[in-house]
Amino acid sequence: MAAVLTKMVSETIEEFIELVVGGVGKLNAALAVGWTPRQLRELETDPDFNLLMEQCSIRQIESVEQVAYELAIARSVPMIQMILYCKGADRGWRPPTQRVAVNHQGTVAVERVNAVRQAAIELMERHGPEMLAIGGPLDSIDEADVVSD
Repeated sequence: MAAVLTKMVSETIEEFIELVVGGVGKLNAALAVGWTPRQLRELETDPDFNLLMEQCSIRQIESVEQVAYELAIARSVPMIQMILYCKGADRGWRPPTQRVAVNHQGTVAVERVNAVRQAAIELMERHGPEMLAIGGPLDSIDEADVVSD
């Protein structure tokens, strides 16, 4: 990385890293420490710099984990649950399974069921079972021809 870094970049790299770890985007952090966008692009071609940026991402996550842990220790029940669900799964801590309950109350008049059943039986007696087959004559009936009460 030394070949790519100018003296100004090498003097401000620690400040840049702390800004990135603190949640500032790379470009905004670069501008804040006096780098040009071109210098940042050149640094991004260096594998060592990219490894450093990966470490910054890890530090960001660890910083948030630390705050979550501190909140859990301070008896924040949601944080306690989150930590146990995330880190205690091997000990049986799992979020409750979401269940969906469908409660539908409807009625079908027995008269209608019996009427449809009787009509189907009559069609089969007169025209055979092929009358009720998929693609059979009933499929060509237009909805306008159906009478409802």
